[in-house]
Amino acid sequence: LAYRSGQQRSTPLAWSETATAATLAIGPATGSYPAVTRPWWLQVRGWATAPKAVVADGTALAKLTSPQAFGPAGGWLHDSTTKRIVIRLPGNQPAASVRIDR
Repeated sequence: LAYRSGQQRSTPLAWSETATAATLAIGPATGSYPAVTRPWWLQVRGWATAPKAVVADGTALAKLTSPQAFGPAGGWLHDSTTKRIVIRLPGNQPAASVRIDR
């Protein structure tokens, strides 16, 4: 209920695409509300084919074969039926950027 006293925190997101990749720039977060340490998840919808790679802050994330395989090291999974990519970023903080290679 901290918003009642004027506290807030926002994290800007910027999406850009080229013929070979899509990039999501994350943050930095601003505001008076303290940062919360938690896993960061991303969902990209409308991605028909599996990416060649998903890279967070320059580190390639592991391609996973089932949702049960997600863990603190992060990783990604493509679902061709729903045409989406599910990404769990490593650790408990957001990455500054995530690149999805076509």
